[in-house]
This record gives sequence, C-alpha cells and structure tokens, in this order.
Amino acid sequence: MLPFYPSAIESFDLSGYDLVVSSSSAWAHAVICSADTVHVSYCGALETVIDGVTGCFWDGDPAELEAAVLEFDPMAVDPDACVASAHRFCADVFKEGLRREVARAIEAAREQHDRQDRSWELEHDQISRRPPPWGPGAGIRLRSRP
Repeated sequence: MLPFYPSAIESFDLSGYDLVVSSSSAWAHAVICSADTVHVSYCGALETVIDGVTGCFWDGDPAELEAAVLEFDPMAVDPDACVASAHRFCADVFKEGLRREVARAIEAAREQHDRQDRSWELEHDQISRRPPPWGPGAGIRLRSRP
C-alpha cells in the first residue's frame, strides 16, 4: 500500500477549509490547500513549510497562534514557491527517489560482492602457490604394512 499513499493524499482537496490539522509526517503536506489555509501539522511541517516563503511557523500558546493567523498575509506567499515545495512530495518524485535508492543499494551490493570475489581469488591464488602438504619434502613417509 505504501506506493499508493502519495497519490491518495494528493487527491484530497481541502482548499475550502481555513484550518487543516494533520498528525502525519508522511505525505499530509501534499494535500491541496488554498494560500490562506492554516495547516497545523504535529509532524513534518519543518520539512515542508519555508517560513516566510510558503507559510509561517508559530510556536507557543493559542494567543500566539491567533497572532500568527492575524498577521499572516496570503498575498506575500509566492504560489510558485509553494508548488515547488509541494512537488518534492509528489508521487512521481517519491517513485523516482525510490528507484534511485534501490539502484544505489543494488550497486553497493554488487561492489561488496566483487570485493569478496577478489578477496577469494587472492586467497585462492596464494594457496595454490604453496606446496601441497603431502608432496616432496613435506615430511610424510608412506610405509607399507608389515
């Protein structure tokens, strides 16, 4: 189900609401809101909101929240900056990032495997140059049975 979360969240249109409260640090920031919607998130806001550019932060009691809402100027928010910031959480960006991480992990596993192969080859090469323990001069004497 995990790959479907970004697309599902992007389909929520909450632009008719003045206040959106989320408790997710995952993809809740990708919901559609209007420029003057206050989005209160218990997790993830630090990653999605650029204070003074795509929104504003408040920290404290309800009176400070009221002041932040009253002082907030939606016209000062650059819509292009909001789109660019939200784009980081789109399904396509998530999928591409996942592909990139999987490819990186596969490459790392291949490199580790190659190192192990080279290590085995070196060890095998060193062993093959040693005289066998049963060969001439190895100190082993074969005797026939009496």
